[in-house]
Amino acid sequence: MNAANHKRAESYESDLNNAKSKINKAQEEMKNIDSEVNNFQQRMAKSMHGLLKAFNDGFELMEKVKKQQQEDEITIETQPQPIVEQPSRV
Repeated sequence: MNAANHKRAESYESDLNNAKSKINKAQEEMKNIDSEVNNFQQRMAKSMHGLLKAFNDGFELMEKVKKQQQEDEITIETQPQPIVEQPSRV
């Protein structure tokens, strides 16, 4: 009976060590996943920042061009028109 208990204890110890090993492996994989997620989030934030900057720069440029066009139109409208002499009818 003592041999059966010893065999059962060895089997229990083996199962316990196997479970610990699986838990440790799962914890390492979770750390790796967390690291990958963190890296992805950092890259995504950097990309979004770049995209937002490009959008803002483009929008500012469009506004500047629009304002310049409006100023050019006002300048054209306010310039005196040349006087064209009409031939006299005598």
